[in-house]
Amino acid sequence: MLVANVLLVVVSYWLAGLTGMASNIVTKPLRMLIIAVSLYYLFFMTRRRVYYFKGSQSWRVWIFILLNLYVLPFSFSFLTTAEKFANLFPYLVYLNYLTIYLYRNYTAAQLLKLLLRILNVVYSFPLFAYLLTGRGLSEKDIYSETIGGFLNNHYGWTCTVFLATSLDLIRNDRNLSPLHRRFIYVCIPLAFYLLLISGSRSGYVSFAICFLIFVVRNKGTHVVLKALTVLVVSVFVMQLFGDKDSALNKRLDKTQQQRKKGEPRLIAAQRATEVFTNHPVTMLT
Repeated sequence: MLVANVLLVVVSYWLAGLTGMASNIVTKPLRMLIIAVSLYYLFFMTRRRVYYFKGSQSWRVWIFILLNLYVLPFSFSFLTTAEKFANLFPYLVYLNYLTIYLYRNYTAAQLLKLLLRILNVVYSFPLFAYLLTGRGLSEKDIYSETIGGFLNNHYGWTCTVFLATSLDLIRNDRNLSPLHRRFIYVCIPLAFYLLLISGSRSGYVSFAICFLIFVVRNKGTHVVLKALTVLVVSVFVMQLFGDKDSALNKRLDKTQQQRKKGEPRLIAAQRATEVFTNHPVTMLT
């Protein structure tokens, strides 16, 4: 059921993009149904029942719920915020109880490997969605586009998650099946390509950090192989730098323009810091 819940999140994004959000009429009730079935299994199909919001494991969920209830009266639209919180509540219950169940039935190492495998397989879905569009591998920039039901940012963060989990599984999961390992090797080039043409700056930074950690901490790999890996990736990226129409160059140009004009989110953050400094009581709201 955990796989079904995670997969449905990605599939819901995909269907919403294809149908212009019309699919939410179906996917929202379906997500709630799967959550209900999952909770039923956790509560009634397991012999050792641990009721949600009971025990020391649940204090984080209680704090999160209380914080939501506290800020609710100060929200811009009370009814909208209340509706979103009501929709979120079943997921909080499910995640809380699921976490307790998993930690009582698996070791931390087993749980980490399980989650990595699930995320790796589920977040490969957008790769195949892109291939089904028939756009091919000649695209240089898909920024602000919706292709195959996914926005460019969707491709950016899903490819980052896929690549990060792939690096971890290849390096640390000795029990990974040969089939899954081959699947990763086949999909990595496509995921890297989609990440680059997505124009997602957060995706670029996240992958760069993961890649550097992987290369530096991979003590089992000879230093020459590490250098060659970095060199191959660097040459590929430099080629994109040389193409003025590439997503990488366009995003760099936009970043420079935003630095000159002023980044709206940075301006908002500076304004918020000023308000909090002059009126500390507003921090509570």
